[in-house]
Amino acid sequence: SIVELIYNQVNPPNAIPLYGKIPFRNDQVFHLQGNNEKITSTFKWSPHTDIVKGITKTIIYEKSLSS
Repeated sequence: SIVELIYNQVNPPNAIPLYGKIPFRNDQVFHLQGNNEKITSTFKWSPHTDIVKGITKTIIYEKSLSS
């Protein structure tokens, strides 16, 4: 879903994500899941921006650098 989100916002000409183009490695991890519990409890920190808004802001910023 993250790849699709970035692809839809960047919309590169004549390019599509090539899922499965590179073969998987034998030791490849297929499921990663973040956990903010330790940083939240230790530093009383919590994210102020969700992942979708954060990626969108990052793409807008990066596009502004190339203009």
